[in-house]
Amino acid sequence: MIYSIMTRKVLSLLVAAIVSLQMGSLCYAECPDKVTADREANNELSRSMRQPVHLYQLPDAPGAVAKPFFADPYYNGSCDPEIVWNEVENQWFIYYTARRATRRAATYVGTALGVISSPNLLHWTFRGYCSFDGKQGQPDNDDTHWAPGVIVHGDSLHMFATYKDNAEPPWGGSGEIRHYVAPLSDPIHGWKLIGVPNFNQPDPIDVSKSLTRIA
Repeated sequence: MIYSIMTRKVLSLLVAAIVSLQMGSLCYAECPDKVTADREANNELSRSMRQPVHLYQLPDAPGAVAKPFFADPYYNGSCDPEIVWNEVENQWFIYYTARRATRRAATYVGTALGVISSPNLLHWTFRGYCSFDGKQGQPDNDDTHWAPGVIVHGDSLHMFATYKDNAEPPWGGSGEIRHYVAPLSDPIHGWKLIGVPNFNQPDPIDVSKSLTRIA
């Protein structure tokens, strides 16, 4: 499952809530009549705030991010999220490894790269799986993609991802980091292979570790 990512927007909402509470406190100080009217409700709130509450127990209030905000619809194994802003679609996109978590075997291979999008970081839509050079990704594949790293440059998206040409458990044998490019106007099915960078690793796991190694 992909869990909520704290963003500037979420932080700004939190700050706004704190400011709102502070303003409410000032109002009570300046308007003593409101203290009597709301005393019972405030006492109940104070009692409830003294009780420990876990994040998953909190209700999803209007405008809140769901917990978790997305889980892959096939194997419930979405992981390795990478988020970018797509100015053509005017939405946030998350690319992730669609791990086959509920299978008894071969959970880490045969995986596609899934895509979800959101205009506001609150409500997310599953957009399917990436296509590479015209080959449509599926929940189950005869090859393996892992751990996408995605950046925007000009009007294009650049993806670096681990690729293995099989789906043999447990790990699919040796692999490589591939470099794909897609236009911002076709961020799911427009991916084309443009190169295989040499990171001097016999079996790279994901691009972040490979880039750290050569940095």
